[in-house]
Amino acid sequence: MGDGHTSGSLGAGDVVNNGTLVFNRSDDVTFAGDISGTGTLEQAGSGTLVITGRVDLSGATIISSGTLQIGDGGTSGEVTGAIVNNGQLIFNRSDSYTVSSTVSGSGSIDFTGGGQAQFEGSFAGSTSVIDAQLVLDGTGLTGTQVSVGGGAGQTGILGGNGTIASLPSCPGHCCAGQFHRHHQRGRAGVLRGRLRL
Repeated sequence: MGDGHTSGSLGAGDVVNNGTLVFNRSDDVTFAGDISGTGTLEQAGSGTLVITGRVDLSGATIISSGTLQIGDGGTSGEVTGAIVNNGQLIFNRSDSYTVSSTVSGSGSIDFTGGGQAQFEGSFAGSTSVIDAQLVLDGTGLTGTQVSVGGGAGQTGILGGNGTIASLPSCPGHCCAGQFHRHHQRGRAGVLRGRLRL
């Protein structure tokens, strides 16, 4: 959909995708319908694709360029299945939700929107938790530093049990749980209890 500029639309309604569905726009576009089938979904444009419906594909969801945002600050927006993230992936929901997808690639993930995300997958890129809560479920964030909070007035909470890369100094909180600190040479330390950053 689109040719790298600001036009091209699917209109309203759901999509059954048994092939390849590509969004290639340079601006921000929101798709509110559900996408199902055996195919793949690709965010290829330099803009932002906002998903507020449910993507349930047996093929992968691919971010080759730009940003894929799941949710728009409300309580909807979901992607099941594998995600290949070579751009920016944003989860922006205000409720409690579960992310069960396996996420691969060299991109980044931001958790925002004020909600609580239970992350059951794993990811080796950079991760930020900004004005949201991220609960690990025995999984790993083993890429670059995990950023909790951000600029002035921004906070974040990281909790649960899992493996993380080194944490920077920041205004957020790392809540109770057990975290194995990931090192390049395979060494691990454990952070227990409540850590204020």
